[in-house]
Formats: sequence, structure tokens, C-alpha cells
Amino acid sequence: MKEKTRDLVLRAIENEWPLSVSHVAKKLNETNGQKYTIQSVKYHFDSLAEKGDIRLKKIGRNLVAWPAEIEKLRMIHELLR
Repeated sequence: MKEKTRDLVLRAIENEWPLSVSHVAKKLNETNGQKYTIQSVKYHFDSLAEKGDIRLKKIGRNLVAWPAEIEKLRMIHELLR
């Protein structure tokens, strides 16, 4: 069950980034019939960041995530400039 939710969170971040925890919870609640809380989505944010699949940044009171692949592309772009 946790792996399925983790995959849904990762897919939501990959499809439309950067996203905050509350935006991901809202998207998952709209697309799936289940109720996702902000705490459960934040748990998956933390576990995905620990695995290295996403990057996190705290902006004000929001925790924002984007795919790790995008960060690699950004670094390549910086090197090419």
C-alpha cells in the first residue's frame, strides 16, 4: 500500500513540478477515490527524497519538490553555459 502511494506521489511530481505537499495531496484526492492527508503525503516526500528520487526545498512554510532528474539537467545546463 505504501509503495503504491509513494509511486502515485512520485508520478504526480514528475508530471507537474515543482509541487508542494498540499498540492500533491489535493491532486491525489481529485484523481483517486481515497483520502490523502498532508501528513501522509509529507511522509512519502521524505522517503522519496531519502531515496534520491526527488529534491526538496522549504520555501516559506511550504515544502516544494521536483524530480532529481531535473536537477541533473540543470547542472548540465550550467556547465554548458
